[in-house]
Amino acid sequence: MKSITIALASLILLLTTFSQLANATELNLPNMGDPSESTLSPTQADKLGKALLRQLRQEKRIAEDPLINSYVSSLGFRLATSSSRPSEPFTFFVVDDASINAFAAPGGYIGIHTGLIETSSNESELAAVMAHEIAHVTQRHMARAFENAGQMKLPMAIALLTAVLLGSQSAELGEAAVAVASAGSIQQQINFTRSNESEADAIGMETLANAGFDPHGMESFFKHLQHEARYYGVALPEYLRTHPISESRIAESKNRADRYPQNKYTDRLSFSLIRARLKAINESDPHKATRYFESQLRSGQHQNRDAFTYGQAIALIRDQKPKKAVQIIEELLNSDPDRLEYLLALANAEMEQNNYDRSLAILSDAESLYPGSYPLVIDYSRALITTGNSMTAVPLLKNQINHQNDKPQLHQLYAEALGKTGKVAEAHVALAQYLYLNEHLISAIEQLKQAKKLAVNDHYLLSRIESKLIIFKESLAEMKKSEKKRPK
Repeated sequence: MKSITIALASLILLLTTFSQLANATELNLPNMGDPSESTLSPTQADKLGKALLRQLRQEKRIAEDPLINSYVSSLGFRLATSSSRPSEPFTFFVVDDASINAFAAPGGYIGIHTGLIETSSNESELAAVMAHEIAHVTQRHMARAFENAGQMKLPMAIALLTAVLLGSQSAELGEAAVAVASAGSIQQQINFTRSNESEADAIGMETLANAGFDPHGMESFFKHLQHEARYYGVALPEYLRTHPISESRIAESKNRADRYPQNKYTDRLSFSLIRARLKAINESDPHKATRYFESQLRSGQHQNRDAFTYGQAIALIRDQKPKKAVQIIEELLNSDPDRLEYLLALANAEMEQNNYDRSLAILSDAESLYPGSYPLVIDYSRALITTGNSMTAVPLLKNQINHQNDKPQLHQLYAEALGKTGKVAEAHVALAQYLYLNEHLISAIEQLKQAKKLAVNDHYLLSRIESKLIIFKESLAEMKKSEKKRPK
């Protein structure tokens, strides 16, 4: 559960001794006045969080699988609505990284590593990690650490965040580290104090229990990770390097959990399905993934047979054996006919066999069951475009974008559908938004310029283009200004 404030302390390690930092939490901090006067404003925090997400996409660090993202977001919002600040804005996203980690960024942006999802023994453990990060946001623990980051140029601040969160390096990092270190005394740059961590554990557990999960999930996760650490040697998981787990912390978690009513929470099937899906799609060799699931199913060494059968089907589709996958998925659907994960897998397998009518019929029926489902809109739109039905895909994508404007895949498909229906100027605008969300600013601006040439008689579209051009050019100018200040 690596949070941004912890990350800032990593930079201080370059400039001070470990012993100083280890004692930092024991220092008597000076009176720093009203935090609201010096910390990031909500607007600044949101701008920084959005920019960080764009940067991570540019570096291809984000796992864009719609089903996985949809699950993580639904779990996050279930917890957020049960938190002490249910109206707080949050954005949950998945980082394509096998390390056991999660972090909170400015503006309520919370990243969950795929390694954390795969390592969590049960859904309450995963929820406990997310609830802890949510607590750091709702309790305003992050604000102090970012008062100096807010004074940096945006690209410099993003370089700092990506470096300390995910180990990303850039030319701005050296300057950012100096800026942070010179901005004030070490007392002003301390990572989360022990009291902050204790409070996040306590508040997070309350959120966990309020959302219906087992409050012992936090204790269970700590024990699980402590056990895993024995096999890492010196290469500890990032979580343990930033949040050392002591016996006292485990004991405190147990004591807190014992105060809540006994809650024998049963994992939702979606948790097991998502973990199986991750295993199937993250294996670089599809045939190896297929053999893994087949072996587990034969041996009976699995926690949930339906989940492993689903994982086998996904692996078979990737292994170019869609016909066998169809047989397996249809068996799953016999006992759970409306399960979205199964319906999307079946439609995908049928599409791989060029059974287009069958695939479209499955997706159309599913759309009536799950209107507005992000994973479904992605798959259905892609199938419509592939089969020459872009005209039907356009309104489907447009409606989804009105509700989820921050999803690059939606804009990419929308651009393709618009282009195939002859709406070329609008297609350029959609493609520009896709490029912008992936931090390809120069290319995004070029797309808008092309759109502007084609939209001379469409005043509404021209107005939209001009508004986007202002935003994109400001971002590019800020980035170029930072580049000029880079050390030679």
